[in-house]
Amino acid sequence: MNHAKRNIYLDWVRGISALIVCAGHTRNALLPDFAELPSHGLMQQLVYFVTGYGHAAVIVFFVLSGYLVGGSVLGSGGTTFRWKHYLINRYVRLWVVLLPALAWTWLVDQQTLAIAPQVLMGGLSQNWHSLPAPGQYSNTLETFLLNLGFQQTVNGPVFGSNGPLWSLANEAWYYLLFPLLVVPMIDRRWQVMLTHWPLALLMLAFMPAEMLLLFPIWVGGAILRKISDGALTGKRWWAYLWAAVFFAVLIAYKKLGPSRFETHVWDWMMALPFTLWTAYLVQNAPNWKPHVLNRLAIRLSDFSYSLYLVHMPFALMVGAMLSVPLKRPGAPQDFLVFFAVVLLQLLLAHGFWWLFEKRTNQVKAMVLKGGL
Repeated sequence: MNHAKRNIYLDWVRGISALIVCAGHTRNALLPDFAELPSHGLMQQLVYFVTGYGHAAVIVFFVLSGYLVGGSVLGSGGTTFRWKHYLINRYVRLWVVLLPALAWTWLVDQQTLAIAPQVLMGGLSQNWHSLPAPGQYSNTLETFLLNLGFQQTVNGPVFGSNGPLWSLANEAWYYLLFPLLVVPMIDRRWQVMLTHWPLALLMLAFMPAEMLLLFPIWVGGAILRKISDGALTGKRWWAYLWAAVFFAVLIAYKKLGPSRFETHVWDWMMALPFTLWTAYLVQNAPNWKPHVLNRLAIRLSDFSYSLYLVHMPFALMVGAMLSVPLKRPGAPQDFLVFFAVVLLQLLLAHGFWWLFEKRTNQVKAMVLKGGL
C-alpha cells in the first residue's frame, strides 16, 4: 500500500464516522435514554453527546463516497470510462464484505432469537432504538438474496437485525445512477445518450423517495472532487469557517431535532458545510509520516466498511444477553461494559477486514482476469 498517496484527513473522518455509528448503536443496545440515567456526570454527557450523531456520520459517508466514487467517474472523462472495470471495482468491493456479513447476521441473530426473541420481533421497539418494528424482521433466504442484490428498502426489508444495510442500498444504486446520468454529458455522443439516459430514468422511477432525497448529497461529493483544483490551498480560514458552520448545524440538530425541520432538510444543512470544509481538507493534507497516529487513522479507515456491516447484530445480541427484560440502569460500571463492547466490536471488524475486505484487490484481479 502506498501510504504517501493517502489523505490522512479523510482517513480520520471516515474512520471516526464509522466508530460513531458503531458506538451509537451499541449505546442504544446497552444503555437507557439519557433522561432515564440515575446521574448526568461529565462522562455520561460526553458519551451520549458523541454517540448521538450516528445519522450525521452516515451523511458524512455519503459525501465521502460521492467524492471517491463519483469523482472518479467525472475524472475519467466520458470517452475513457469503462463500464466493465467500473462495475467490477465497485460491486466486488461491496460484495466481498457483504456476503460474509449477511451470513454473520443470520448466525448472530439465531443466538439473539434463542436468548430473547422479543428483541428482534418488535416486542421492545418502544424502548430500544434501532430495533426492528413489529412485523419488520425477516431473515428468510428471499430477503438474504434481496439484500445481496441491494434491494433492501426498494423491494424488501433489510436482512435480519442489520439495520445499517439501508444505506448500502443507497450506495449501490448511486453507483449505477450517477454514471448513467453524467457519462453522456461528458461523452456527448447520441448513441451513449440513447443507451444511458433511458436506463437512468427507469432507475429514477423505481428508487424510493428517501433514496432520491439523499442523492444530491452524494453528487455534491462528486462535484467536490471535480472542482478541487488547489484554489483553497493555504486558505486556512476556509476550513475554520465551514468547520464552525458544520458543528453549529450538528449542535442545532441535536437541540432542535427533526421535528422543527424535515429530516432531509437537516441532512442537506449538514452536508453542505461538511462538503465545503472537505474541499479544503482534500487540498491541504499533510505529507505522509509513519507515526502511530497516521497508522491508526489508516487502519481505522481501512476496516470502517467492515465495522459498519458487522457491528449491529452483535450489539443487539449483547444487549439481549445483558439487558432483558429491561435495559440496564446506566450505572458507572455499565459504561465500562459499553466501552468494552465497543472495543470488542473494533476487534471483530478488524478480523472481518483481515479475512475478507483485505482481499478485495485480489478478488477484483481474479474477476478481471476471468478467474471467477
